[in-house]
Amino acid sequence: MYRQELEKIIERHHFKGDVTFLGEGAWHDAFLIEDNHKKLVLRLPKKVAYGEKVEFNEREWRTEYEGQKLFYHHANQANSGIAPEYFDYYVDKECTYTLESFAGEKVDLHQLPLLKAYDIGAQYGEFFRKLNNHKHPLKGFGYLRWSQERFTVEGEMQSSVSAFMEEENKEILEEDFPYLSQSSYSFDREKIYDKLENCVATRSISNVSFTNQDTSPENILLQDNKIRIIDPYPVLYYGHTFAGNFLNNYDTLFIALHNSPRYKKHNFDQVSMKLKAIAQGFMEQYCLQDKETQVLVKREQYVQLFSTTVEHVKMVNDTLPISKVLRYGTKEQIEARIPLFLHELEEFES
Repeated sequence: MYRQELEKIIERHHFKGDVTFLGEGAWHDAFLIEDNHKKLVLRLPKKVAYGEKVEFNEREWRTEYEGQKLFYHHANQANSGIAPEYFDYYVDKECTYTLESFAGEKVDLHQLPLLKAYDIGAQYGEFFRKLNNHKHPLKGFGYLRWSQERFTVEGEMQSSVSAFMEEENKEILEEDFPYLSQSSYSFDREKIYDKLENCVATRSISNVSFTNQDTSPENILLQDNKIRIIDPYPVLYYGHTFAGNFLNNYDTLFIALHNSPRYKKHNFDQVSMKLKAIAQGFMEQYCLQDKETQVLVKREQYVQLFSTTVEHVKMVNDTLPISKVLRYGTKEQIEARIPLFLHELEEFES
């Protein structure tokens, strides 16, 4: 499928070693290049992703790849060796690709001892904590966008981040909760609203962190018992929000999505204890027994769980594109998760 692209890349970089298929991701296919005793990972955009043809989009790909390049550099400054040391990319209509250092082997959750799962989470928690305290040069906040003027990336929003969070908090209480409350699902509305109100009361931003939204187990590698991070989804925002996102993913979401087409190959329901151990290790090293941080992060986890629940209700009520069916499953599968999420919201202790 990639014969012409591979030939062009090999010629451009004068590679002399072997090129072998490494694996398939959601958006890219990966190849291992072994050249002059060095190992590089080559990633090529897939022709079809989430059931839809992938069209060439220079601005979108420059945003993604420049964001990854800057994040890898930022990550290694905050925590030396956590990300590939070398990363470069080429965006061209005929041949777009990335090259990066080979960082290690993928984690097999099914073979992973429980204590090792906890240790992986602890290492990730320490890394996220260091990210929050490490200064970055990027302007703005939110998801990244390409600035042709500066020929780099920046946050897509350039307004007041505090004002944005205030608006986000207002939307949670005045739009998202009424939407959920008006649904036919049975749950303790007063109890969940009180918890939400308590959570958003302490949400504020003192500094914008350059952090990572995509913390899937697929993107955690191991090398000499140390974790390595690949395929990040960089974002500029409140660090505790994405710590809460990590906890929600590992405590709840990945397990709930075990039967979706995107995730069913991983059988996350069979390794739920290990996913929760990763979350526990993350929480302990991220917070370092600081009670205030623990409270703030758990409240962010609650907000993430609430948003996950609202998103599922909306998907049940909307027409689903094939991309969402692949990510989340059929409407029947989506709807079956909602009572579980609502129960967690009721019983959650922040």
